[in-house]
This record gives sequence, C-alpha cells and structure tokens, in this order.
Amino acid sequence: MTAVSAKHIEAILTGMGFDFTQKNDHTWKFELAGKNVLLFLENDNTDAQLYIGFGDTKVSPSKMNEWNKSHRFTRAYADDDSNPVLESDLDFTGGVTDETIKAWIKLYGTQVKAYVKYLSD
Repeated sequence: MTAVSAKHIEAILTGMGFDFTQKNDHTWKFELAGKNVLLFLENDNTDAQLYIGFGDTKVSPSKMNEWNKSHRFTRAYADDDSNPVLESDLDFTGGVTDETIKAWIKLYGTQVKAYVKYLSD
C-alpha cells in the first residue's frame, strides 16, 4: 500500500489489541509501553508519525543529541518548553504492508521504553 486509510489504521490498532481514542480524522491516542502516544496519519495518508511528549520533564539539548547519536529509527528533541519528545516516521511511498506498520509500532514501543529509562538516568 502506498496510502493507508484511517479505517485501515484503526483495524491494525484493533488487531494489535490496542484500545485507542480517535482525536480527529487522522490522529489516534493509545497506550504503548505504559505511556500515551499519538499516531498521526499525514500527507493524504501517505505517511504516519508516532509521537510522545513528556510535559513533566526537562532535558538538555546535549542529552537529546546523545540519544540521537546512539539510537536509530526515532528522533528525540526538546520542545519549546525544553520538554523531551520522541518521534518516529514511516513513509508509505515505496509500499508498506500491515506487517510493516505493526513492526514499526512495536519497534516504537521498545524505543519509548528505552527512552523513558534514558530520561530517568
């Protein structure tokens, strides 16, 4: 698939056993690794992003740079309030399968768990 409908994303999330809340036509909130994450379907449904922000934590830019140097498949940064964020993008342009999307979500869950530990160290 080079585009994935909102209904199809919902079917994947349901099939993975997630209880989710649809925030709008292209955004869902669900729990992953014990934390609330957002999934955004973007650009005419041709890519997606997973996002988590930590509003109760401050982080230095150097700590985020260190994460980005040593971890692949996610991007960490401090938002405008110096709170840490972790994102991951999946481009559907070359074609994706349900299994690709599921693997991406599972990998992100692993990264969220590691990121939470990293922030507490």
